Amino acid sequence: MHRKNRKPANEGMLTAVLQAMNEAVVVKSAAGTITLWNRAAAELFGYTPPEVIGEKADILIPPGELRHWRECEKRLRGGGAVRRINAVRLAKDGVRIRVILTATVVEKSRPAESDIVEIYRAPQATGADVLPAGGCL
Repeated sequence: MHRKNRKPANEGMLTAVLQAMNEAVVVKSAAGTITLWNRAAAELFGYTPPEVIGEKADILIPPGELRHWRECEKRLRGGGAVRRINAVRLAKDGVRIRVILTATVVEKSRPAESDIVEIYRAPQATGADVLPAGGCL
């Protein structure tokens, strides 16, 4: 089949793929509001989708880490990358969780409205190519 004849994946299939992933996937709007929360995110952080969708993603960031993450977001929106960095996030019960974080911007027609997709993995589930904490590129 030629590329021009391929149909884009439908939303139902994409949702099924996201829900089947072992990595926690969190999508947040340009305003920092959580818009997507998969099954693995619920398992990792302890929040159900109805508890977090529509809430600020800052609930996952420990006090003292927020300023650093804002700098990472700024670099992301400027075309930078956050790939496989050590990070600490907060679970619903207040426990700090060490994770490997990869984040990317999903471009929209207006860059100021672009979403950020964050993918979290447990450190033992990744290889040795992990950057130290604070390693935004």
